[in-house]
Amino acid sequence: MGILSHAQSAGRLFLSVQRRWHVMPVISPLIALYFVAVIGLAIVYQFNPVVVLNIGDSYARPYLHHFYENERNTQFDFVYTRAQSTIVLPGVASGPYLVRLRMSGWRPEPHHAPVLTIGSGDATVTFPTYKMPANYDLLLPPTWGDLNITFTSDLYRPSDDDPRLLGVAVDVIEVQDEGRWPPLTTTVQMLMVITLVWWFWRRVGLRGEVSALLTGGILLLGLVGLFHARLFVTVALPHWLATVGLLHLILWPCERLIRTVLQRHSLTVSRVGWTWLWCMLGIFVLYTFVSAYVADMVLKHILFVMPLMCISAALALDMLWKRWRYGGSITIMVILFLCAVTVERWWFYLLIKRHDLL
Repeated sequence: MGILSHAQSAGRLFLSVQRRWHVMPVISPLIALYFVAVIGLAIVYQFNPVVVLNIGDSYARPYLHHFYENERNTQFDFVYTRAQSTIVLPGVASGPYLVRLRMSGWRPEPHHAPVLTIGSGDATVTFPTYKMPANYDLLLPPTWGDLNITFTSDLYRPSDDDPRLLGVAVDVIEVQDEGRWPPLTTTVQMLMVITLVWWFWRRVGLRGEVSALLTGGILLLGLVGLFHARLFVTVALPHWLATVGLLHLILWPCERLIRTVLQRHSLTVSRVGWTWLWCMLGIFVLYTFVSAYVADMVLKHILFVMPLMCISAALALDMLWKRWRYGGSITIMVILFLCAVTVERWWFYLLIKRHDLL
């Protein structure tokens, strides 16, 4: 019995190792993407160690918590702090940080400039402010992820007609990373996005190499974005995760719905056409999400419209054109409509540029 039990154990171990070796070729492209992502992040964070954020501009609002609305005077644009306000800079670096804040503690007489307390993690520093705009240099400790900078000061009410309680006016923040390494949270989020995107391509039927190629293209775009506009990419990473996670959740119900419709109308779709359809759905959702963070109107509408045209073309070639009586006419109408929308967006953009409205 002892020899038999040892033989069974050895057999189970052999089968387990064999299964693992069968799995390795499937996930090896994903592991290669992990290496590329980690090395790429390490390289990107060696450059552009200084991140500048104009607090008074509208694009800075996602990073401001518990601040008042943007204001502008003849000298600069700024935002007033409340009793406790926070600037959250996701994925800016890992620290330690050299932070330069341009602020003003101006208050009308008989009020004096306030004493301000800056906090980040367990570190706090308290100092008096000046009434005129001035630069304040601080050294803040390392972080694992987001750099959170809190502002606490005494408040004043500007007038009887203004119910606000104002702190200090913040204009610009500059953050210089002394460590020059990617933060842990950004690295983990990037790896999770890569995993979910790669898994989506696999679920819709693409081979591992093709899935890795498409995911690698998205990874390259993300690294280029981190190099040129770090904060714009890092603030969107949680939304990327939510978007790709939503893709996985809706994929199975959408597949069941389309299959039911095809069976009801006695239509068939080839395996290539089926895979192409769901790939276009994924690209459409991802590009639509990216377009929300693109300021250029032409690029935004191209990214939004082109995936729709690809989905329509895929349906036309594989299902509607040859297998449905009115499929060709409907498909032509849809494509013409999308082309008209594209031309209209281009014309609208050129009209705005012509009159210098952008």
